[in-house]
Amino acid sequence: MRRHLASLGLLLLLPSAAWANGKAFATQVPPDIPYQRALILHRDGVQTLVLQSRIETGGEDAGDLGWVVPVPEVPEVASLDAAAAEALFHNLKRRTAQRVLRPRQRVRMAVGNVVLVAAPGLGVALLVLAGRSAFGLWPRWPGPTRRSAWRICFGLGLIWIGFLVDMSSLSGRVRREVEVVFHRTFDLHEVSVLRTGTVDGILGWLDEHGFTAGPEDRAAFADYVDRGWVFVATRLRGPDSARQRSPDGLAAPLVLRFPAEAPVYPLALTGTGGHDSEVVVFMMSDAIHDAPGQIRLRFLDRVESGRLDPLRRAEPEGFFGEADLEFRYLHRFWDRFTAAQMADDIRFVPEPRLRPFKVGDDL
Repeated sequence: MRRHLASLGLLLLLPSAAWANGKAFATQVPPDIPYQRALILHRDGVQTLVLQSRIETGGEDAGDLGWVVPVPEVPEVASLDAAAAEALFHNLKRRTAQRVLRPRQRVRMAVGNVVLVAAPGLGVALLVLAGRSAFGLWPRWPGPTRRSAWRICFGLGLIWIGFLVDMSSLSGRVRREVEVVFHRTFDLHEVSVLRTGTVDGILGWLDEHGFTAGPEDRAAFADYVDRGWVFVATRLRGPDSARQRSPDGLAAPLVLRFPAEAPVYPLALTGTGGHDSEVVVFMMSDAIHDAPGQIRLRFLDRVESGRLDPLRRAEPEGFFGEADLEFRYLHRFWDRFTAAQMADDIRFVPEPRLRPFKVGDDL
């Protein structure tokens, strides 16, 4: 487990940006996320969320990519390659008409590692010097000077070792405040699901594992912690390929299934990235839903069978059964958001009075 978490911690050493439903990170250049799309499947108090975003890096190699997504309950997790996701959203589009860690953080982490490795040796060396001085092993020193030297070295040694013990205790407290509920390595993703009762706990864990959360993130994290939500920390694995990213820059999506009385699209943490974004949410359910005042409903109709067949390719195999792919209604929500407009999650409510309709070809 420690090895897995360490590899996740090596994920990101440069600035962060907004990602679909969470906070995104990359190892080389700050990504711009101008477009994000998702599929929500909801039935009988269970929601499945398929998340995907377009990543633009100005023609540069962004390196490893990862993100943190908040969800209401501990989820079941699956992975879907970019090609299957493209087929999935293409089907839906046709039917509906469609914290990078900053560079200075790398230096800070390297210096911190050197200090932690050297610190125990420094403490022991100071105590040894104190002993040599106390027992007269430096005969050339006058008595008063020798006594002063051992007292100084002895005091500094105790202070240094006490500091290390205190830091170790603090680190242990942070680890105990965050429970790693689930960790799994898929073919394309490495995922840790985290639960905590304090915002300092989650921010400490993220910082310890290479995710930089700035002051602008604290309020959003605190709100999710107060609501008892959990956090899914994820990175893409392996070399960049067509399975990881589609030709138009959409990354391989993560699939999360969790209890939810009503459908929800977690957006508040995304808004802390400071970027505008185009958001498309497809939803399939057995009831008609709307999100008045939050995101515009552009299409509503009965579902045609076969639209969700690409989900059969999700890892692990069998994550989606036959009953998971059949629903009565298909919705398409679409809007453009400023960062300020993404301050709250999108919550969908039943709206049985609506009838099938279509608004323009805006996608």
